[in-house]
Amino acid sequence: MEYAYDLIGRLKQQSYKARLVKRKHIPKALEKTRPLGLPVFEDKQLQTTASDLLSAIYEQEFQIGSFINDTD
Repeated sequence: MEYAYDLIGRLKQQSYKARLVKRKHIPKALEKTRPLGLPVFEDKQLQTTASDLLSAIYEQEFQIGSFINDTD
């Protein structure tokens, strides 16, 4: 839990800086590789929290069918 409080403190002080994504190359056919980006847990946790917060705010405004233009 101390980890979460540290992250919140850095966000409030505006001293949070996202870390570089860890790059791994996974094998493909014919001896080729494909890069795979692995976000650091702290960044992924922050992204998920921000997404949940924004969804809670805006889901009330954008309900199912609100984007349909019914001109009939």
